Amino acid sequence: AMTGPAEGRTRAFLKVQDGCNYRCSFCVIPMARGPSRCITVEEARERARALTAGGFREVVLTGVNVGEYGGPGGRRLPDLVRAVLGTPGLERLRLGSVEPNTLSDALLDALASSDRFLPYFHVPLQSGSAAVLRAMRRRYGPEGYADAVGRAAGRFPGASFGADVICGFPGETEGRFRETLRLVEDLPLSRLHVFPYSPRGGTPAASMAGRPPAVERRARARRLRELGRRKLAALAAGQVGRVTRVLFEERDGDGVWWGWNPGYLRVGLRAEGPWRGRDLRNRVLDVLHLGADGEGRLTGAPAAAPAG
Repeated sequence: AMTGPAEGRTRAFLKVQDGCNYRCSFCVIPMARGPSRCITVEEARERARALTAGGFREVVLTGVNVGEYGGPGGRRLPDLVRAVLGTPGLERLRLGSVEPNTLSDALLDALASSDRFLPYFHVPLQSGSAAVLRAMRRRYGPEGYADAVGRAAGRFPGASFGADVICGFPGETEGRFRETLRLVEDLPLSRLHVFPYSPRGGTPAASMAGRPPAVERRARARRLRELGRRKLAALAAGQVGRVTRVLFEERDGDGVWWGWNPGYLRVGLRAEGPWRGRDLRNRVLDVLHLGADGEGRLTGAPAAAPAG
């Protein structure tokens, strides 16, 4: 049963891939979810059509490792993206988490082929230290990660970026942790999902030596989250005075409507004047950003009068 905007959901998650063929040393997914499996491009197109017909304005393509999508006939994620972007009635397409080594020029070309794509990229980092990334068995080093983000940023000026980071992995010294801080500082990453390392039974990392003590893992996570908060606040502050298109999804107790703009920033709007009393749920409006709150949230006003 698909839930739709009537139940308060405005973004639909379309899962095109499950499982993973990677063997990162900290991860249980290959054991728990098995090898990579994918729906066909045709199935993806049909599901996207059903979602837009059901009233969804935004579709998010998701998977455990969506960048490794592979369909019959050798079709890859760029082919699937182009097919879904052509869905009648689709207004906004987002991409879920995509591994840096799969963020190809072909994928960027496909995303750039339509203004329906919302330029927010979630690119898992895990660590900025070459030594730690090797121990994690990740498929890139710090330079490869910076290159992937740099190519996406060059292709989509104004794009914003998120990342997952693990703190206190076995072998992460203070110096190696600082390499992560430095890389995050240098790149346009603004939405960090930070996890202190916790061992998962049966994974190679669980028996690795050199695990920093729990108090240190938590302290590093705090330092990294603080950096993430600062970067998100700076990104939001830089959008004050600009107009972006916001998909509204809920009203809070103070009567402020909240939604997401293309760069995945939270935007609040008070429906006043000609907008008073209007239901903005699942509406997409041009919003002029008037202020930022220091936590990465923006407040604004409609940039145009209501139609009708």
